[in-house]
Amino acid sequence: MFSPHTKNQNTRTQNTHNKAQKFTAKLLMIAALPVAFISQSAIAAPYDSAPTITVSYQDLNLTNKQGQKRLATRINSAVKKVCSINQARNLNERIAARQCQSQATKKAYRQMENVIAQNNAKIKLANNRIYIVGN
Repeated sequence: MFSPHTKNQNTRTQNTHNKAQKFTAKLLMIAALPVAFISQSAIAAPYDSAPTITVSYQDLNLTNKQGQKRLATRINSAVKKVCSINQARNLNERIAARQCQSQATKKAYRQMENVIAQNNAKIKLANNRIYIVGN
């Protein structure tokens, strides 16, 4: 036999479970916040002598794909500049520039992924920049 109390209890249990999942997700994002700050500080600090370009995303809406694509375009442009891709004259310089490009792109995209995740979790960062570091 069907009991109306059982249905209400199941709905309440499911709602409580959903709220707990959302809370856990937000808690994990908050826990990741210090890691993002550390990683951005760690990137800038040890490379004081390395060429560095700062990419701002303050004017972008990173909650949509268009804003994310514009940030990726800015990052790619900055990587080419910081790694002197267009100035490599011989094979060794081209190889070094490509290695620089690969490493700088990976690091910058990691920063971008952290920023987008924090933005989606409604976590506001004081530093609206990504650091592109060359060799």
